[in-house]
Amino acid sequence: MPQGSRTETFARIGRSYPRIPIAPASEVAESSLTRYAGRYAAVAGVLAFLGALALIGWLLAR
Repeated sequence: MPQGSRTETFARIGRSYPRIPIAPASEVAESSLTRYAGRYAAVAGVLAFLGALALIGWLLAR
């Protein structure tokens, strides 16, 4: 086994892998659409939950 196996980017299974630095230029700038995506997902989740409860209630009332 070579001496520098712990410092290589890809090592054997079971070894701790070194962190690969990511250049700040490769990061994607946040657009205005991604800012609201979390809000829309939360509102859609609440509406889906309430819709499921309404459907269960309607089925039980029949």
